Amino acid sequence: MLANNHQTKDLLITPEIPETPTSQSEKYVGNETPLTSSFFIICAMAGVLALGNLILIYSLLRANSKPTTFVQLNDGTAVQAQASDVSVRHEEVIKETTRTFLTMLWQWDNTLPGSDEEDPGFQFSLDNQQYTIPSTVYWASQLIEGSKSTALLSEIVQQIPQSIFETGESDLHVQFLSTPRKVGQDLYEIDVIATHCLRIQGQLDKKTILKKTFVWQAVLPYLPLTQEETTSPMRRLLMNLQQSGLLLVEAKPFNP
Repeated sequence: MLANNHQTKDLLITPEIPETPTSQSEKYVGNETPLTSSFFIICAMAGVLALGNLILIYSLLRANSKPTTFVQLNDGTAVQAQASDVSVRHEEVIKETTRTFLTMLWQWDNTLPGSDEEDPGFQFSLDNQQYTIPSTVYWASQLIEGSKSTALLSEIVQQIPQSIFETGESDLHVQFLSTPRKVGQDLYEIDVIATHCLRIQGQLDKKTILKKTFVWQAVLPYLPLTQEETTSPMRRLLMNLQQSGLLLVEAKPFNP
């Protein structure tokens, strides 16, 4: 009886389940399929990541392999050119172009700028009449768009006395230049207040206040084909202005 009771207690605590004999290879048959699937999934993901990295590396290498462009400044130093919007013009470029343009247009005497040579003037016919204007006025008109250039010459010629080539002169003093405003994809406005003073020998000075808003259009900069050594100072000045890539398309009253 004691033996039987002991045997019953062992069976209740640790019941024995008969084990079917299997080989070592048969033990892993049930686990082979999920492990293999996981392995292939990981390999596929690693392959996709590797391909993505290769594409990224190729793109970076291609971007960095673009040729570097350098430009030489007037002082001989070279700087790296940076790509930018072709219609962008910096404030100082617009201001300086406007100031120089006005000086050429309204500052007259009987000599060519940058030299002691006598200014022969520029002769042209308008409404069946012959006129002569200072060369600077003509060169300044090259910065004005198309028909507006002719209209401006027609207007300003009425204010230029022919004695300017003998005993007269005029100066322009710019009192105010506003900060340029971008008003279109390639258009910029700038307000100007200036005083034009005309001096003729034997006459009182004649002063005129100019209040204008100029509208400049960004255009392709002018690339000179002629070497600077072969050009006149006046022509060189105009080429420098044209290299700024600005063309005057409108001049309207400014009412501050």
